[in-house]
Amino acid sequence: MLGIAASTALLSAIVMGVFSFFKFFGSMAIQSEGNVHAQFREITREQYVSLTKDKRIASVGICDAEEKVTGVRLLNDKEDRFRTGNIDHVDKNYLSMRVISDYDGVLPKNSSEIAVEEQFLIDNGLEDLKVGDSLTFEQGYRYIDDEIEGLSYLGGDYKSEEQFKAESTETCTVTAILHGNRPTGDWDILRGLDEDYFPDREKAQVLITLKKCDHTAIKQLNSIKAEYGIDKSEYNTEYLISCFAYEDSEGTYRSFFVMMAVALAIVIVTSVILIFNSIGMSLTERMRYLGMLASVGATAKQKRFSIYYEGFVLGAIGIPLGLLIGYIGTKITLAFLGNRIIEANIFAGVEGVSGGVPIVCNLYVMAAIVFFATLTIFISTFIPAIKASKVMPIE
Repeated sequence: MLGIAASTALLSAIVMGVFSFFKFFGSMAIQSEGNVHAQFREITREQYVSLTKDKRIASVGICDAEEKVTGVRLLNDKEDRFRTGNIDHVDKNYLSMRVISDYDGVLPKNSSEIAVEEQFLIDNGLEDLKVGDSLTFEQGYRYIDDEIEGLSYLGGDYKSEEQFKAESTETCTVTAILHGNRPTGDWDILRGLDEDYFPDREKAQVLITLKKCDHTAIKQLNSIKAEYGIDKSEYNTEYLISCFAYEDSEGTYRSFFVMMAVALAIVIVTSVILIFNSIGMSLTERMRYLGMLASVGATAKQKRFSIYYEGFVLGAIGIPLGLLIGYIGTKITLAFLGNRIIEANIFAGVEGVSGGVPIVCNLYVMAAIVFFATLTIFISTFIPAIKASKVMPIE
């Protein structure tokens, strides 16, 4: 029984650990990119309409990436490095996928409404601005005009040598104040798009989420691209990998799954040897008893069943015990190692996150552990059961 418990505990540690880390990195991918599975670029209106009607897709969001309207400058007396920022033009579906932080108010639904990052307001002395207030700003583009490289559009942090070209002066209603939304961290203002508006193809970017994001996700996305003739795309690889969709992914991920399979195989083989020896010793001690059963008419099937029954009883006790031990051990390990990984900031999206890696112990994980543990017990009892069936009657 102890051998089965130890085997199940090791299997639990491997399976729970893998699932927990993958789900953790999936949640970190959401923190970095939002609830997004893929991004398509240079989309036509016809392709966009087709995507919205596709039964495999849960949500489609559109973004106007026209560089000449990605800059914003507030009309105040602050230094340019504070009042100059970035503005993104997106529809309500795009916002629902990319905004995952807490915010006050409601997200913009048209071009007269904006969501503003709280820090941008603070930097410009607008801490008292509330949801429902109006904000007037210049909209245009930030750029550097180099003699050699020519004009280059800018985004991101302010640069001392940059210039600003105002294309228009806009007044919009602030419908939401964001509190540090990471997926849109490069944008200080998010402006809505009108429902009947669609950008030029070269500037049209689309985000999508699938209805069923599982191990078939990449196959679904590849099929969608092929059906609608979409050439340019990016997948949220880290999140898709957390759903065990690794088709066409880099060799590193495939190697990880191979290593996991090898580790499981080593544990199973080691456990089989351990349990086999234990049951073999038990069988040697029971030879006389099995011979007596044979002498009173016990069939080979009944003698074989007695060994399987012994394995069943031991498994009924050992597997739950091993699950409990494995769960406790994995939880402690993930709390310790996860905290070290988070503190090291070696993965994107974990900045500012505290605590360890939460353990994943759902029905599918439990079923996988019980399956491998049961398989180990069956293999371990198979040969002893055959030997037991051949025990001859005692004369």
